Amino acid sequence: MNIAQARNNLFEEIVDIYATGNLEARVNAIREAAQVIALAGLHRGGFFTDAAFYGGTCQRIFYNLDRFSEDLDFSLLKPADRFDFSKYYSAIQREFELVGFPITIEEKKKKAGSTIHMALLKVKYDKSFIRVKIEIDVNPPPRFDTEYKLSMLPYSFMAKCYTPSSSPTSKMDAVLFRGWRNRVKGRDWYDFEWYTRNGVVLDLAHLNERAKLFKRAMIDFTEISLRDFLKKKIMTIDIDSARNDVLPFINEPGKLDIWSRDYFQQVAELMKVG
Repeated sequence: MNIAQARNNLFEEIVDIYATGNLEARVNAIREAAQVIALAGLHRGGFFTDAAFYGGTCQRIFYNLDRFSEDLDFSLLKPADRFDFSKYYSAIQREFELVGFPITIEEKKKKAGSTIHMALLKVKYDKSFIRVKIEIDVNPPPRFDTEYKLSMLPYSFMAKCYTPSSSPTSKMDAVLFRGWRNRVKGRDWYDFEWYTRNGVVLDLAHLNERAKLFKRAMIDFTEISLRDFLKKKIMTIDIDSARNDVLPFINEPGKLDIWSRDYFQQVAELMKVG
């Protein structure tokens, strides 16, 4: 076996770990392999001295969330409007070259007034391109906690992540305030359900800091007002739309059969707030 074959085999081994058999799951697994390799490159480039990983992909890779996720979401540890993500491009590209898959990275213009810097990573795989969007919040709300988590793929490295108590605040913010026009992002509700099932305690102080930073409608939730606001939001969910959004990212569609507004009302009652 030559070096190129060995490198390709390493990528395939990572894909096989995440794939479960059907075509859609394999596409998700290829994307997840690309995500893990990008994280390894960011680690090697020293990115986690400046930033922490959070969001659905973080929960999937490091905390066993049972659905696939599309993007890599990061938060700087302290505000830095002039943060330059491009200085880490070479570290990411080198990591992909080590497994035999050259990539391109395209910086995306941020919207006026946005604190999110974006880049699009494109990996050529079997005559097609796998795309992974990277987002970095350069003006994060205060009062979040982080911890280092171990990945052993493609080699052993540590990534700085939001702790379980800090992670659900960004998800709850999305559940309450995300604007998706006439659609609903069911993945937000799936993750909310997952956090509740796993007994994760929502950090109310961090959620309020996010609300203040982004000038939300209510900026000083108590546990009671948060639960009331959430229940009102649940009554507006288009359950079929939410379910259809999640389906491409899970391997067991039957677990969504129970979804209804009444179901999520009861999940809201079980949510832990601290």
